[in-house]
Amino acid sequence: MGLAPERCEACLRLLPILPSTYNFVSQGSALVEAKQQAVQWIGQQVQLQASLLAYIDVFWTLMLVSLAAVPLALLLRKIKLGGPAAVTH
Repeated sequence: MGLAPERCEACLRLLPILPSTYNFVSQGSALVEAKQQAVQWIGQQVQLQASLLAYIDVFWTLMLVSLAAVPLALLLRKIKLGGPAAVTH
């Protein structure tokens, strides 16, 4: 997912030269292209960190659900093995 081209151009005009822009310029990109690459790189980093935080949230949620299930499992009634089977209609 990227920014719409018109939003990207507006962002590039408003943004000062980002420190990561110099990295792309040193690799041979033009300044305007380097600014676009820097904004895209920052967007990718934000997306990566958001994904990691979401993964951590899901992990904690599943842990809490599992911990809540343990007392419920202890409340289940005991079944006598080898006894007569209950017939219900």
